[in-house]
Amino acid sequence: MLGRLLERNQRLSNELEAACQKYGLTHGQIDWVSFSTTLYLNRQRVGFVGYNLEDKWYSRRNQLGSSRITESADAAIIALGVRQAVAA
Repeated sequence: MLGRLLERNQRLSNELEAACQKYGLTHGQIDWVSFSTTLYLNRQRVGFVGYNLEDKWYSRRNQLGSSRITESADAAIIALGVRQAVAA
């Protein structure tokens, strides 16, 4: 059981890292039990993302706000209104 949780968290962490890099975001410390974290753009909080028990990503702008359920970390970030940076 613990092995599966560690594998899941590693997979989710890799997906989150790739999505954050794509959008120029950083994140706070990951809560490994609930797999959730805060996202930042230029040190400004843009929202929260996580992975729920239904195997779906979610995002919300604030801790008490309603969640948007998505299929990927990328889609969860887009649901926060973040857009991919355009290369100059």
